[in-house]
Amino acid sequence: MARREGGTPDRGRRKAGRTPFVPVTRRRVRERIQGLDNGPLRGLYDWLEPYTQAWDRRFKRLRQHLENAEDKT
Repeated sequence: MARREGGTPDRGRRKAGRTPFVPVTRRRVRERIQGLDNGPLRGLYDWLEPYTQAWDRRFKRLRQHLENAEDKT
């Protein structure tokens, strides 16, 4: 396990590689810009896309069905 300054174990850095969002910090002279790198989740998003489209179609048909049922009453 890596050690930080002061001799304490650096547990946080080991776990950072396993999280879906990888924190990114860029330093400028007087400011620190922080953000999240969503690159590790891109594969999951691509895998879920067909399911998302299928559920969108199903909800659209349900909405149409409910609107037609309201019109008949």
